[in-house]
Amino acid sequence: MRARHLFLTVLCAGAILSGGIFAQAAGPAPRDVHVDVTHNDIIVDGVCVVFLNEQGETCDPMLYQGTFYLPLRTAGEWMGAEVRWDQETMTAFLETGGEPVFHDETDPAGRAPLTDPADIAAHRDRLENGVTARLSPDITVVLDGVEQRFVNAGGAPVYPLSLEGSIYLPVRSIGQLCGKQVLWHPYPDRSKPILDRVYLYDPLTQAQLAAGQAYLARCDELLAELVAQKDEIKAARDWDEAAYQAKAAAMKATAEELAGLAWPDIPILQTGCKGTKGLAGDLVERYIVYQLDPDTYLWPEAAGGPWQERRDLFVERLEQFGLRELEERIAANHRLLEAVILNAG
Repeated sequence: MRARHLFLTVLCAGAILSGGIFAQAAGPAPRDVHVDVTHNDIIVDGVCVVFLNEQGETCDPMLYQGTFYLPLRTAGEWMGAEVRWDQETMTAFLETGGEPVFHDETDPAGRAPLTDPADIAAHRDRLENGVTARLSPDITVVLDGVEQRFVNAGGAPVYPLSLEGSIYLPVRSIGQLCGKQVLWHPYPDRSKPILDRVYLYDPLTQAQLAAGQAYLARCDELLAELVAQKDEIKAARDWDEAAYQAKAAAMKATAEELAGLAWPDIPILQTGCKGTKGLAGDLVERYIVYQLDPDTYLWPEAAGGPWQERRDLFVERLEQFGLRELEERIAANHRLLEAVILNAG
């Protein structure tokens, strides 16, 4: 078996992240084990990536005893490493020196989506029920001539998994080999584990962290201004059409300033910042601009009507969607940056 690139990725779920990489020690006998198949996002330098197995098929991470596993092929691609497989000795030899390759989930060329109904059904079954994989302590990994082993945060050995012709390796250890920080970022209160995320990113400087905090502080200020402007519009009773449109125009200017804020130079945060910028732009284009032209109103039932009728529908949708979604995104960015700061230790 030969893959063009290979990366070893170790990542832990729950409260555990996998640990370092050391010389390989003899392990227990291989055996079949039940593993979960997850659909959690893994984001490398701000790019939400997808993974290909040895057959070139898109696949999902596996989770076994608190450790996430990704295909050996993906690991090699991320490191820009060549791999040579020796079946007789059950050894994967990796040699670095190439360019890293990442498959962006938003790039159609970077993924091979399932199209056959039977394959789609099988994939759904994997997500719901997991799979039986082979725990493979007999597989050796040699990186640039040095034999490797993997341990979890407690120092216990972590071994490769084998499934359907592909090797899966546990992400923090490989993140260390790539010089990256690894952050497991759970969804608030763990109410939606499918939205837990894993980030790999370059260590951040104090200047970068300060820039991120300044960006979010300005987001908070502009969001508070938007909420105050919405509340003023909601409470108005004696305005005329011109006064109402002037207030909507002021709100538009605030939202445009928020959408135009420069992103901090923090790749791990840029995914969230793009969301903030996009949601602020939606606030302008999908909600506010229609207040300024009553004859081409977004919601036909209010087109051309008195400003109070348009206002009531406008405020309702801001509170249910536009502003609420923006508030949630900015709060999520705060949680992520705080986790990054804690992760830096």
